Amino acid sequence: YSAVSYDKTGAKQSGGRALGAETNIGLTSSKTLSNGLKADYGILLEDGVPDTFYLRVGSEAFGLTIANDYGTNSSQTTIPFVSDTFETIFSDNVAGSGAGNKVVYNNHGSNAHDKNHVAIGGKVNGTEYLVRYAPNNSGRNQDSDMCGSATGTNCIGDIGGSATEIVVRGSFGVPGLGVMLAYETAENDHVAKGAAATAEDKKFKKYGLSYNFGVATVGVTQHKYEDGTAGQEDKATQYGISGKLSKDLSAGIYYLTNDRNTGADDEKIKMAQIGYNFGGIGIELSYGQAENANFTNGNDFEVMQIRTIQSF
Repeated sequence: YSAVSYDKTGAKQSGGRALGAETNIGLTSSKTLSNGLKADYGILLEDGVPDTFYLRVGSEAFGLTIANDYGTNSSQTTIPFVSDTFETIFSDNVAGSGAGNKVVYNNHGSNAHDKNHVAIGGKVNGTEYLVRYAPNNSGRNQDSDMCGSATGTNCIGDIGGSATEIVVRGSFGVPGLGVMLAYETAENDHVAKGAAATAEDKKFKKYGLSYNFGVATVGVTQHKYEDGTAGQEDKATQYGISGKLSKDLSAGIYYLTNDRNTGADDEKIKMAQIGYNFGGIGIELSYGQAENANFTNGNDFEVMQIRTIQSF
């Protein structure tokens, strides 16, 4: 359940309320090959539609993966959220309110991991590393003929726009430490075949650090994002602290500021979260306030979200 209310330049406006649900069914398997390497494969259906698939061959330290929406990626964070992230709550969940009414903060650039891709990587001394390449960062090809539709609009050579992603994430052997470094670039040449590109390439950089003190975890993340608009760059910094108040009760507080070098006012978000584990079912409450959404002074709103998760 999510509820949004607006107060633009002091003029009260009605918000929106929505109740939604998501179901996930996954199948996974693994097998040791005759050469000693391990093959892991699986699929995930989200609301009845194929969302994730992967095939990885290798060892823990190094492997080759062909996948979609799988593995370590630049959208992950060192911020210790109790529930959903800033982007999910203040952008994705208010999208129906119109682009001008929501926060434009972007947590992951072009997100190559959410497209059909090939990757190499592994895990060494508590730290994951990965290099990912997606031939087309604007969509995914579902058919074995690589054409995605009967009209062939997503066929090879028609769209282009490859994306490359590099991620390093882990403890580097230090108990309690969390470090994340990510870089992504995407070609912005989604134009008619033979025509000139109309925008610059997209670039995304992220740096994150966290530390678990036992009773609480603190984290900070900063990223810079260029969306292809000439001379424009967004610089976002977020902070968070969360901890267990009891065996089943957790809480956290968070702050984000997003500066656009061509924007009039910085986007700012304050948020608090609390979660309780009932044993088999968890419930999470998030409440926050956003200021200057879309870098517009007085474009403010509040969000309250209640989320429950059950797995079996």
